[in-house]
Amino acid sequence: MSDLVLTEDRGRVRHVVLNRPEKRNAFNADLIAALDAALEAAAEDPSVHVVVLRGAGPMFSSGVDLAELADMSRGVEVLRPFRKRWLDVANRLEEMPKATVCQIHGGCIGGALETALACDLRTMAAEAIAGLPETRIGLIP
Repeated sequence: MSDLVLTEDRGRVRHVVLNRPEKRNAFNADLIAALDAALEAAAEDPSVHVVVLRGAGPMFSSGVDLAELADMSRGVEVLRPFRKRWLDVANRLEEMPKATVCQIHGGCIGGALETALACDLRTMAAEAIAGLPETRIGLIP
């Protein structure tokens, strides 16, 4: 498994940690693939009863990696596979037969909030912020 997503078992609870703190845990294709693999492993492990999703560093996630987003401006043939994989991760969280909890600290922006909303429960630190800024420019989350 990639070091972009770390896992830590605490009894029957598996912590799945986004591990790109130098990029504010921004989602790129590699992070999404690593998260998908970690969630699939947790779903298939009978010793895991709860999955906690959180971010390393000062924030949960700043959303999509803007460098990756700029690359996707080449066309829909680049954007669609990225978007589908991310939606597959959100669907995995939503449909997982185990409880899923998202721990939000710092910021949880755009697609990160959409990912958090796919969990069964979300907890937020008192100083955390969350938002869907894409709606300001007419994009639908």
